[in-house]
Amino acid sequence: MITFFGMPERSSGKTRGVQLAPVLNGNFFDKNQPSTFINNSKVHNNCVFIRGININIAKHFKGMGKKIAYDLLDRPVADLHRAQNADENIRDLDWSKYVHDVIDIFIVNNNNAKQRLAEFINQNQKIVIIPHHVIVDNIDVKFSSRRPKRIGYLGIPNQIHRVEEIKTFCEKNNLELCVENHDTKSGCLSFLKTLDIGLVYVEKNLRTDYVLKFKPNVKLNNFQSMGIPTIACDYSSFLENSKEGTYFRANSLEEVFQSILEIINNDEKRNSIVREGYKNASKFTIDKICSLYKQAFNNS
Repeated sequence: MITFFGMPERSSGKTRGVQLAPVLNGNFFDKNQPSTFINNSKVHNNCVFIRGININIAKHFKGMGKKIAYDLLDRPVADLHRAQNADENIRDLDWSKYVHDVIDIFIVNNNNAKQRLAEFINQNQKIVIIPHHVIVDNIDVKFSSRRPKRIGYLGIPNQIHRVEEIKTFCEKNNLELCVENHDTKSGCLSFLKTLDIGLVYVEKNLRTDYVLKFKPNVKLNNFQSMGIPTIACDYSSFLENSKEGTYFRANSLEEVFQSILEIINNDEKRNSIVREGYKNASKFTIDKICSLYKQAFNNS
C-alpha cells in the first residue's frame, strides 16, 4: 500500500496520485495540508511525493521508518521555463537540486531524466522509470471506416506549434483542426471521442528542448488507447514507449501534412496504425502501471 502526497486540483496530482491510490489500496493527501496527515496513522509505509517534495515532512516520515519516493514528473520542464521567463537564454538546470539523502526512490518519466539524475544519487538510492497510465480503464478495440473529419490536439495550447498553417492545410482537405485543454478525466475523454486524428507537434528551440526531452508519454498513448491514428513529433518518451508503426512520426510541417494525407487516403495504413496503437497502449493500462509502483518499493 502507498500513500501519495500531491495537489488534488492539478493534473499531476490526479493522474499520479488520486487515480492510482485506490488501485493500490492506498490513499492520497493534499501535500499543502500537512495537518491532515503529519500524525495520521493512515499514512502507509511507502510514501510518494508528486512533482514536489517538502524535505522536512519527508524527514518526519523517514524517521518513522517509511520509504520515501519522489515522483519528479516534468518538474524540470516547469523550472526551466520559470528560469527562462527571467532570462530567455538559459538552456539547462542543475539537477542536483532534486536530490536529497532522505529520498529512497526517484520516479521519472524516461531514460533521459534517469541519466540526468544518476550522477547525483548515492549508492543507497535508486531511480525507476514509470510511464503514465492511459486515460481509459479498458482498451476497447474499434475501427472506423468513415473518412476522418476532425484532427485534434489535447493539452496546453502553447505546446502545439504552427497552428494557423496546419489549420489552413486541414481546411483545404475538408478537416477541422481542434485544439483544446481539459483538466478533468471526463473532459479529456469527451474531447478525444470526437477526434479521428491525433496531433502532437512542437518544433525544437530553447523553450521546447526540455519539453521534448522530459515530458511524459501520455499524449500519444492516450490517443492510441482510443483508437485514434496519431501524428507526433519526437518526444523522447514517445520514442521510448511507442515503437515504429504505432503512430506517424513528424518533425517538420511538411511531414505533418504528408501524414495527414496518408491517414485520409490510405485506409489500410490508417487501420494498421490504429491496430498497432491499441496493442501498444495496452501496456499502459492503470493496473500495469500500478504494478511498476509495487515493484519499485518491493525491490528497494
